[in-house]
Amino acid sequence: MSLGGPGSIGLLFLLGCWLPGWTAGAELRVNEVKAAFLYNFANFVTWPRDAFESPRSPLYYCIWGTSPVRPLLADLLRGEVVNGHPLRLAPAGARDHSHCQILFVSAEVDLRAPLPRHGVLTVGETRAFLRQGGMIALVPHERRIRPLIARRTAEAAGIRISSKLLRIATLVKEAP
Repeated sequence: MSLGGPGSIGLLFLLGCWLPGWTAGAELRVNEVKAAFLYNFANFVTWPRDAFESPRSPLYYCIWGTSPVRPLLADLLRGEVVNGHPLRLAPAGARDHSHCQILFVSAEVDLRAPLPRHGVLTVGETRAFLRQGGMIALVPHERRIRPLIARRTAEAAGIRISSKLLRIATLVKEAP
């Protein structure tokens, strides 16, 4: 499954990311869909002003852990700009995530340290990630990748999620 260009990515995203089946090539398709979601989050999330050094500062994506999503996301971000912010992927292995606006936490990461809070959209791959303080989990559901969103957690970090994204997601119940 080729992602094509940004237009096809948006269509894939808004259709709820249906996957034709879990076959030998399914893992690649799953990672393509996750990369497409991550790419599109920049269009459906609003950050607090202090999340950026200036109105034209890059919007940084960081990946914590090793993930096959990295090269797919790097291809999607190349040359892209959203709301005046060039989209950039931080170098692999970076330990400091304070400059990130979107932090993708690979499923293999053992979260013992707290996740960054203010101004960082945190995205993971498991339901448990949300219980550990994450904001969005990209999980398989009925042959689709479905975003689960902890809206209150995002809002507490100054992150506002668009109603368009909320419509295709499942909101999780959070402790008050």
